[in-house]
Amino acid sequence: MFSDGMFPKCIFRMRFSLQFGFMCYCLTATSWLCDAVSVNMQGSLTLGKEVMDMLTHYIGGDFFLINGRRSESGQAIDFYTQITKSAELCDSLKLCNTGNLKDFVDEYIITLGKAVESIFDVVTHGHRRSKESDTIFGAEFVRALKEIEPLLHAANNKVTDNNEQHIWTSTIKRISSKLQNRVAIFTDNNLEGRTEDIINVKKKLSQKLILAIIAVEDTYLRKLCSVHRICFRHVECTRSLNMLLDSFKNLDERTAKEFVKIFHNELEETEFFGRLREETANEFQVVLSDLSNTDTVQAKEILASVQSTVEFRLKSDTTAQGITGGFDTKLVNIILSDMDFVYGKHKPDPFHSFLTNVYKWQTAGSNLKSGMRTVIKRIDSDLKTANDDIRYKVMNEVRVFLEITLDP
Repeated sequence: MFSDGMFPKCIFRMRFSLQFGFMCYCLTATSWLCDAVSVNMQGSLTLGKEVMDMLTHYIGGDFFLINGRRSESGQAIDFYTQITKSAELCDSLKLCNTGNLKDFVDEYIITLGKAVESIFDVVTHGHRRSKESDTIFGAEFVRALKEIEPLLHAANNKVTDNNEQHIWTSTIKRISSKLQNRVAIFTDNNLEGRTEDIINVKKKLSQKLILAIIAVEDTYLRKLCSVHRICFRHVECTRSLNMLLDSFKNLDERTAKEFVKIFHNELEETEFFGRLREETANEFQVVLSDLSNTDTVQAKEILASVQSTVEFRLKSDTTAQGITGGFDTKLVNIILSDMDFVYGKHKPDPFHSFLTNVYKWQTAGSNLKSGMRTVIKRIDSDLKTANDDIRYKVMNEVRVFLEITLDP
């Protein structure tokens, strides 16, 4: 449905997306990042030529502190299988011993390790450490396993027939978060060189790694549902966002621009905005300003494009087939999945009050600023009180999304 990212090239390669539980508006000056990485169910991974040209220019010489011989790729791949199986993470847990879920958990963790290793293997031309079976990421992966084990034990102690869907979804997402964190630590500790080069390389490399991890996560969430019939069907956040975007279909361009302007004015006070890199935050400001004030940028058209993406997620959320399109689309899907999880234990219609305010504003011209401020602060607060792994994951993925769609 979305062959090249979220939006057609004819709109000057402008892309817009709503996330952070409700709304974010974005432009992009590049398109190659969206198709730069692909991960299949076996965890094999391909990097686009542009990504490779940029990364190998910096990595492999003095940048990565990785030495050792080049080994056959099979040796590294076997390491991730061997070390995960030998850890026996699920062997004694009731959580995993029903419906062959032990193999599912092992396969998920192994695939995550292989996906990350594949990226490092390519960008470093196969130069490996002489320990951890000549893998690049192996030592950090072992540390991740030590963090995952207590996570699984905690889930085992909490799971019941009534909360199985929530506990398993939480477990899959938190494992993904642990790997994201370990990837960040590894790149922080193993890059050296000129500061200005390091910042750019680390950012680009981090994007590829996060994209690979969320692609694997999405695959296994769908497999959990389609094969093991454990399906997390709460989509309150996505459904509300779809209703919001759908409400603009029959309104004029002036109304759409006014909505963006109100959102823009209230967003800056959030913790989310404060955590953006200065370059990304500045670009974000420019984009929101253009959407609000520039006649050549059609806010309504962008809102309609995003609504199609969100609607597609509602239709495909529990199917075995993953979201198609560019990685901007995939990131929006997984971010909305995270936010749906955050609101999965809330009342069935958590954004009813805000949507009512929007309807009154659209039909009767009432003031929307107060309602917008309330909902944005509430989302910010709900993320602050969410599980640490989930909060880190959402913020990380939002950051990557904005970087690949905003940064020069």
